[in-house]
Amino acid sequence: MSQAQPPSDEIGTVVDIVDTLEELVGGARRLPFTPSVVVNEEEILELVDRIRVALPDDLMSARHTLDERDQMLDRAEREVAEVSARAAEEAARVVREAQAQAGALVEEHVIVHAATEQAHALVADAERHAAAQRAAADDYARDVIRRLEEQLERWLGTVREGLQSLPVPDAPAKGRRRKR
Repeated sequence: MSQAQPPSDEIGTVVDIVDTLEELVGGARRLPFTPSVVVNEEEILELVDRIRVALPDDLMSARHTLDERDQMLDRAEREVAEVSARAAEEAARVVREAQAQAGALVEEHVIVHAATEQAHALVADAERHAAAQRAAADDYARDVIRRLEEQLERWLGTVREGLQSLPVPDAPAKGRRRKR
């Protein structure tokens, strides 16, 4: 075994094993006048087998990442719902207050007219306030989801790079047994 390989009692992650594989190939002796190198077949096959053993753990890690994303989305949705509910409650309270004020001022026409205008202004203000809170909640949720999407794209890119760096299994040659 080469010096680049970690001790055999450390399984490592796929990325660690692929790094070891890359070091093994990079440090191999080159054949003159060709881009080919000479590597120990047994070492390469052992690293491929270690990748197979480590791969399911990495896939579980990716699944855990997706579960975390779902939890973050659920949390963001709950926060948006809470903010929207608080805004609706505030708007309803303001409307009730405006209606109560308007009812108390019904006795005189000028006072009624002024109260109606004030009530409309309060309702409009409450609706603007509620709309602003909903917009802020939407912006927050959008920002959280956008950051999550960026993180997931980075992780997905890493997983894809790992998968693409794995060799495509060839059909086994006749009379040649692979050691596992």
